[in-house]
Amino acid sequence: MAVVAGPFDMVRNICGMKDSWKLKVRVVLMWKSCSRNDPNKAFAIEMVFVDAEGGRIQANIRKPMMRKFLNVLVEGEVYKMASFAVVKNLGAYRATKHEFKLLFNSKTIVFRAEIQVIPEFGLSLVSSKEILSTKGQSDYLYGVKSGVLYSEIL
Repeated sequence: MAVVAGPFDMVRNICGMKDSWKLKVRVVLMWKSCSRNDPNKAFAIEMVFVDAEGGRIQANIRKPMMRKFLNVLVEGEVYKMASFAVVKNLGAYRATKHEFKLLFNSKTIVFRAEIQVIPEFGLSLVSSKEILSTKGQSDYLYGVKSGVLYSEIL
């Protein structure tokens, strides 16, 4: 069994120029992306990770890999991970402002880490007035968690 040992990279350093990143991050947000035609059919698992410096990055597990990771990752827990793809963070629904995002694949390895000093919350809090001022024209996601509005527009 492979083990992910440090030193670990910081999210702020992730770019497309390297393919051997090792991270220790907390899953601060996790959700399933579902088809508009069938809301019970998930085609991906999306996550937001935060590292010890507070750096945030979005991660994606596409349908072929969902079974492998679905019962491994839990929102709020800390993990060590390696061997994932790094791609440009494009599209209409981005969960972080990071230029890149992570894609899990068949080579990705994930291990639960002992509790480390990693922020429990990696969300940007905003007022409802600020969200309404975008008139729906932002490329970033908004949400409510525990009754608090958050976004990546800051």
